[in-house]
Amino acid sequence: MSQSRSRLGDDRMMAPVSASIEPDNAEFDAHAGRYREMHAAVLGASGESPEYFAQYKLSVLRDIVELDDRPVLDYGCGIGNLTRLLATGEVEVHGYDPSAKSILTARSLAPTATFHDRLDTVPTGAFGTVVLANVLHHVEPAEREQVIREIVPMLAPGGRVMVFEHNRWNPLTVRAVRRCEFDEGVSLLSEPDLNRLLSAGGLTAVRSRFIVFFPKALRFLRRLEPRLARVPLGAQVCVWGVKPS
Repeated sequence: MSQSRSRLGDDRMMAPVSASIEPDNAEFDAHAGRYREMHAAVLGASGESPEYFAQYKLSVLRDIVELDDRPVLDYGCGIGNLTRLLATGEVEVHGYDPSAKSILTARSLAPTATFHDRLDTVPTGAFGTVVLANVLHHVEPAEREQVIREIVPMLAPGGRVMVFEHNRWNPLTVRAVRRCEFDEGVSLLSEPDLNRLLSAGGLTAVRSRFIVFFPKALRFLRRLEPRLARVPLGAQVCVWGVKPS
């Protein structure tokens, strides 16, 4: 498997991700210390902070997959913005990212979580939910199915994979990605792409929802977002599937 480049994601700085190799992360380690500042600049048009988007994802997770008492894995956790929120409850939380410097920051944000910078230390057959938040567009298209296939064994029977991605059908999202220093050259995925990817990776009951429709200036309209789940104009799309029991 060839090395995959990774750049600034939606709410984390993620090192290059591959399910089979441990790449050289020096370039991305160098940015770990200034990630939040860079990310906040990218989000400027939304009027919201990186923490808002991490909390948004947690709310979607709770609404869709009904997090139970089984462990959760934040795959491609970066500096731990989402991991920190996941780890505030009683559920056992793990984070994986091959950037050692990002993991150091993540440990400071989420001291109760267990972190891994090598895939061979991540437990198998253990997780009720594995979250990939803005990870897959950093993976070479030909390698994405293999990433999903190698994540599925980490799930317990009946466990779920939850994927958040930029919506390539939203022109404002596409423009923001093109302006992002770490997203240079990435290939965004559509909702059908994600549905096919999760099904091909061995997951069943694959479903999807569009999310993140209104900037802070229009926050009074956000209560309408659940009704817009099938409107393909959200800034983000989430897709999820289940490991057969």
